[in-house]
Amino acid sequence: MPSTGITAISVVNLADGIRNEPDNPAYGLNDQQFVAFCRDRIFESFGVPLNTPHRIVEQSETDAANWAFRSAWVDINFTVDMNKARTIHMNNIRTIRDRELTAKDITFMRAVEDGDADAQATIKNEKQNLRDIPQTFDIITGVDTPEQLEAKWPDGLPKE
Repeated sequence: MPSTGITAISVVNLADGIRNEPDNPAYGLNDQQFVAFCRDRIFESFGVPLNTPHRIVEQSETDAANWAFRSAWVDINFTVDMNKARTIHMNNIRTIRDRELTAKDITFMRAVEDGDADAQATIKNEKQNLRDIPQTFDIITGVDTPEQLEAKWPDGLPKE
């Protein structure tokens, strides 16, 4: 469960599945009863008190939610705390940046082995640019929504 305590769980309609198996505890339940049954099981498995505020939503609402920042959700309406989302986004950028730095270490060592001073200088500058990203990349200006934040990515850094 995300650190916010907000989570979304998709319950697939199993009308032709487990609800029709006589040995299953969900046997014979209607849709509303089945959703309540699933909710109670999920709450129990995560140790969430059954009286915890919650909301059952349609699939279209979870499809529209920004899942990239689900750990920044602050309420049951999938509202994103932009400060938390920015931290998540920068951590994602750092992860990719670190992977790129590791790859550049290999190409740098090859340049050293080859005695290619020009390549070494180029790679050294590229690595410094990667190291500077957390201090120089602006994820605040012009970023008011999770979608804008998700679209904002440093030039030259591959996006997963």
